[in-house]
Amino acid sequence: MKTINKDEALVMMTNLCARQEKCTSEVIQKLKTLGVSQNNIDEIIDYLIDNNYIDLKRYCTSFVNDKLKFNKWGKNKIRYELRSKNIDSSIIEQAISQIDETEYKDLQISELTKKMKTIEDADKQKIYSKLFNFATSRGYSTDIIKYILNNKQSNTLEDD
Repeated sequence: MKTINKDEALVMMTNLCARQEKCTSEVIQKLKTLGVSQNNIDEIIDYLIDNNYIDLKRYCTSFVNDKLKFNKWGKNKIRYELRSKNIDSSIIEQAISQIDETEYKDLQISELTKKMKTIEDADKQKIYSKLFNFATSRGYSTDIIKYILNNKQSNTLEDD
């Protein structure tokens, strides 16, 4: 594998960060795969942060919005993924606090309703279990899961 020099790596990373939001750990990983030395990685990261190519608050806000809108993830899964990128909890919580609670609850209801329609089991306990597993895998909180499932089951399943 050919290693690249610091200047080439800097140009590559500024172009990358200008096109798409990246966090520090993603850029570090990319630089390591390119064979850049640790000293040069540190200097490049400092430059990118100082020149606003990397902004963790902006990254988190974008990540939260994208994962909610496109992936229909819940707060717990978003929080977990951001922590896995070594982002400070206070920055994560600030971005998550910007989620509109009404829209968030509507999203969860919509996703669970869609999933419920795909379950062909007649046993209410199995339906509840499958929906609960689906919802937790999406990162929805257990309180809202129980509320939604109890209301949906009493409204939808007993009409059958």
